[in-house]
Amino acid sequence: MKDIGSLVMLLRDMDDCKKLKDTDIRHVNIDIKNINVDVIKYLLDSDNKYLVSDYIDDKYGYVYVTLDRYKEGQGIINNILSLAMDKDYDELEVARYLYIKLGKIVNIDINCISSKSDLYSFNNISNINNIWESISIGKVNNISVCKLYLYLCSMMGLDCEIVSNNDSGYLVNKLNIDGKSIFVDITKDLYLIQCGFKTRYFDNYNDDIELDKKIGYINNDYNDIIIDTIMKKIDYSLDNFLYNILVVTSNFIDINNIGTYELYTLYKEIFDKYCSNYDIKVNNMYIRELEERSHFVIINHNNKYYSYNYDKCCFVEVDNIDLVNNINNNNIGMYLDEDIVINGYEVLEEV
Repeated sequence: MKDIGSLVMLLRDMDDCKKLKDTDIRHVNIDIKNINVDVIKYLLDSDNKYLVSDYIDDKYGYVYVTLDRYKEGQGIINNILSLAMDKDYDELEVARYLYIKLGKIVNIDINCISSKSDLYSFNNISNINNIWESISIGKVNNISVCKLYLYLCSMMGLDCEIVSNNDSGYLVNKLNIDGKSIFVDITKDLYLIQCGFKTRYFDNYNDDIELDKKIGYINNDYNDIIIDTIMKKIDYSLDNFLYNILVVTSNFIDINNIGTYELYTLYKEIFDKYCSNYDIKVNNMYIRELEERSHFVIINHNNKYYSYNYDKCCFVEVDNIDLVNNINNNNIGMYLDEDIVINGYEVLEEV
C-alpha cells in the first residue's frame, strides 16, 4: 500500500482494499499494468463514493472519475475482454483483436488537438485523460488511447508498455510476444480501422488477411482494396463527380460508425491520392452549442458543398448561402488552420 499525504491510496491487492475501509480516503488509483482482478471487482461491487484514476510505472493519474463512471467504463472494457476470452487465439491474435475492437469504438476529439482548437486547455483535455471516462464517452487523445490499449492487453496477460517514439513525447505501445518486440500506433490507425482498411502501424502484421479474417476484422478483403477499384472507374469529367465519389465510397464504408475527425482524415487521404489534380477541399467546422463545439466536416468543389448527415445516413448538399449566413451569425465556426471560399467569400479560422 502507498498513499500520498493520506489523501490518495493505490490499491494493489485486497489487503489495500481492506485497509481502505478504515480510512476516510476517497481518491483511489488502480495499477493498469500490473493487474489485480480482485481489486477491479472490489470497486465494481462497491457502493462507496470513491473517485478513481489510474497508476502506471510509478506515476499516479491525476484525473479522477466517479465510481459510477468507473463502473460504466469498466463494463465496456469487460465486454471487449469477454469476447476475446471466448476465442481460441494466440497472443498475437489477442493483441490484434484488442487493437481492432478498441479502434472501432473510440474517436479522436478535435477539440483536444492543440493545433486545431483555440479553446485547447487543461480543462478541455482532462476528462479524456482518464481511461474510464475516455472509453465511456468514446473520445480519446494519444495518451488515453495508448493507456486503454495497454490496460486491455494487461488484463489479457499480454506484456505491453507505453513508449515514446520521438522527442515531442508522442506515444505508441510496445508488445513483447514470443521474444519479439512489436510496436503499434493505434492513434494513427484509428480511421483505418473504422473504415475496414489495412492498418499501417501494427508493426509487420498490417495486411495479414488470414489473421484479420480469423479475428473477424474482414470477411474477404480490406475496404481500401475495394475503394481503389471503385476510384479508378469514376468519371471525373462529370460535373457531379465529387458527389458520385461520396455516394459510392459510403456504400462500402459504414460512415455512421466513423468519428468525425476520422471522416475528415479518410476523405482528405482519398482526394489527395486519387483527385490531386482537382481543387477539392475538406474542412473541419463546428456548430456552436452553448459552451461546446459540435464538429462536422464540409467537402467542397466548384461551389458545391457536402456534409454527412448522420440522421439520414448519407451525404447531403449544403446550401452555400445558408452556410455563409450561419458563419456570419457566429452559429458556425472553423477550427484552426482551416480556410474555405464560399461564393468568393473567404472564411478563415477564428482567432
